Amino acid sequence: MMGQELFEHPRRQYREYGIEVIDGAAQLLSAPEDYESGNASEESLDALEAILKRYPDLAVTFDEAAGEWIAGTEDSVERMFADREKFIAALEAGEDPGL
Repeated sequence: MMGQELFEHPRRQYREYGIEVIDGAAQLLSAPEDYESGNASEESLDALEAILKRYPDLAVTFDEAAGEWIAGTEDSVERMFADREKFIAALEAGEDPGL
């Protein structure tokens, strides 16, 4: 489980999990829900396609906690989000979250 320092600073988690911030993507891409609903602009769709080509073997997703688009192996990204959820669940249950 991640410690409090990593939890409080989502961008620091990326190094720990081997995940990369996609620089400039937050300015180029629409909100994730725009892609799901079909409301993304043509420019945003083109930017997403270019990013997916740049990271063909990695999962590309949006990290709401940091407000960043990120790329990493699917396992790494899933593990990071799962560790965050475990951390929050431990706090909500009044347990030691592994500090």
